[in-house]
Amino acid sequence: MEKIKPYTLILSAVLLISLSLPLNADTKAGEQSMANNSVFNEPTYSILDPRSRAPEVKYQGLNPRLNTLDGKKVMVVNLHGGNEEVMEALAIDLQAAVPASNVEYYAVKGKWSTLEPEDWTKMLSGDAVILGHNY
Repeated sequence: MEKIKPYTLILSAVLLISLSLPLNADTKAGEQSMANNSVFNEPTYSILDPRSRAPEVKYQGLNPRLNTLDGKKVMVVNLHGGNEEVMEALAIDLQAAVPASNVEYYAVKGKWSTLEPEDWTKMLSGDAVILGHNY
């Protein structure tokens, strides 16, 4: 004996349901007959898309590169990702490579995910910033 495939049962059910619905040429009469049917008296639910719609953001581009670091304050900021030695060495080497610049090493007080206002103030005080986190 041959098995009945699941999609055959689904198509059969759809066909039976569609045959049981009234077919009227007049739309209002069809709506009235649907309104009398108990299936169509159930509440209608709207399904909303759970993804948010971000507002369109105009691309501003990157800040222009500095022509020289001479006389500029460069902040080397450690966000505590396990790279303390590298970031400290980077600050020392950068100061040695560009002696006319002011290179300042700064380690944030808390976690990188919850920067304090004083961390932001310190980072934004420089002309250039090098951020380091777990690299």
